[in-house]
Amino acid sequence: MKHPILLLFWALIISPAVLSQNTARINEYAYIVDINNIKVSLDPTGSIGYSTTQPYYFNAPADSSTTAMYGSFFWLAGKNQYGETKAFTPDWYLNESEVHFGPYNYNYTNYLAAEYNLLYAPYNRVWMVTASEIQTHQQLFNSENYSIPEAILNWPGNGDTLSGFNAQLAPFVDRNNNLIYEPLAGDYPLIKGDAAIFAMYHDNSFYENEIAINGNTNTEIHVLLYAYAGDQSTLIGNTIFVDYTIYNCGDFIFDSLYAGTFVDFAIGDFQDDYCGSDSALNLFFGYNGDLSDGPSLNTYTTLPALGCMPLSHQLNSFMHFNGDNTAAGILTMRKNLLIHWMGNLAMVCK
Repeated sequence: MKHPILLLFWALIISPAVLSQNTARINEYAYIVDINNIKVSLDPTGSIGYSTTQPYYFNAPADSSTTAMYGSFFWLAGKNQYGETKAFTPDWYLNESEVHFGPYNYNYTNYLAAEYNLLYAPYNRVWMVTASEIQTHQQLFNSENYSIPEAILNWPGNGDTLSGFNAQLAPFVDRNNNLIYEPLAGDYPLIKGDAAIFAMYHDNSFYENEIAINGNTNTEIHVLLYAYAGDQSTLIGNTIFVDYTIYNCGDFIFDSLYAGTFVDFAIGDFQDDYCGSDSALNLFFGYNGDLSDGPSLNTYTTLPALGCMPLSHQLNSFMHFNGDNTAAGILTMRKNLLIHWMGNLAMVCK
């Protein structure tokens, strides 16, 4: 039985002013939530607002070309029962070698590269579903002229255990409780919000070639990015939510586990951006340095900012780095996981 950890991450626009393994992906628009004042993309490898193969977005307002974030990545680190530190810290630098789209595979050592790529081809995508589509599906799934939306029809509720995947994958409503996802029988994806994108990825074992901290964490992570419809005058209209569910697929027992978010703020022109944190608000944020956003770009009437708030755990620490490629830059930070906002999580094996 799986025992996941659910982590909640809240990204808020405070001011409305603001993979090489396989590239056969579906239409680019299936990767984008554009239901309120934020237009945001999710990559199959879990990155928010960044992609190596698809157009990427974190635009606010949604109908503008003004960005608020270049990319965000979810990080994990902890000590196992042997006292070894394990870390999973993907970013855009050699991202393909550390993280792989799709669920964890227990039989990966049995596959050749071509076989592995073929096995994972169906997972090189995300699944976008709206609440209205689900409502229609509930009402019409057994109607003769009803056409099931592609993402609902192909929702990855189950995995092929003979191929090395877990039997239960993406969450769904199981009308007859047989643990098998059957959209033709009325089953449907279990999502939140008015529109949601689901993806799953894992700490890559097959392709890893960069120097990891004592190897992989052997984790599988499910991410659900969702939003509620709302105009730019409302708080909900300037908010996206992200749920992370972590599965321990290996033999490690973690007696301590830290999770965090690496965010590269890009409030319009990134060259005049600043960042900070507020422990009283449980918030870290990026903001523009002034009302003028770089040469020949936007001039704002309100200082634009993006705030990121963990909803399930305390913000324990915050650290920034300058994009100058010095020793204090990203490599040092990512290997020591100095940005984290949750601590001492219990992660139980499947």
